[in-house]
Amino acid sequence: MDAFPDRVNTLRFVPETVGEFEGKCAELCGVQHAFMPTTVQVLDRTAYEEALAVAQGPLALGKATWEGVCATCHGLDGQGDVGPPIAGNPTLTTRASLHTLLLEGQDTPQFDYYMPAVGTGWPERQYDALIAYVKSSKTLSTAPAPTTTGGGG
Repeated sequence: MDAFPDRVNTLRFVPETVGEFEGKCAELCGVQHAFMPTTVQVLDRTAYEEALAVAQGPLALGKATWEGVCATCHGLDGQGDVGPPIAGNPTLTTRASLHTLLLEGQDTPQFDYYMPAVGTGWPERQYDALIAYVKSSKTLSTAPAPTTTGGGG
C-alpha cells in the first residue's frame, strides 16, 4: 500500500488462518525500500483479546508508535540513522511542540533533514501515549553526554 505524507491509507485483510506471515514492500519506493519487511501475526479470538487488553495501555501504545514510526528513521534509542539523533531533544517531551512537528513535518533551511508529517490522522491519545513512553525512557528523554574530541597534549 502506498504511503504518502499527509495521506491516510487503510489496508484491511480478513484472516483465515492463525499463524505468523512474512511480507515485504511491493514497490521500489525509496532508499529504505530494502528495509521494509513486515510480519503479520494472526491470533485466535481469545489470544487477540488478551493481547488487545495489554496493548491498549498508554505506554504500550507509545512504545508501538515509537518503534513503528519514530525509530524507523531516528533509531530505537533516538541515536539517529536516516534521520538525525533526537534522544534528549525537548521537543519529544513537550506535547505542543511534538504535536506540531508530527502534524506538519519539518522542512526548513536551518536543518539538513526533511521530516514528513507522520502524525496525520492519529487520535489525540496516540500523541499522549508517545510522550508518556518517551518520558518513561531515560534513554530517549535524557540528552546524551557531550563528547570531547582530542585537543592536543
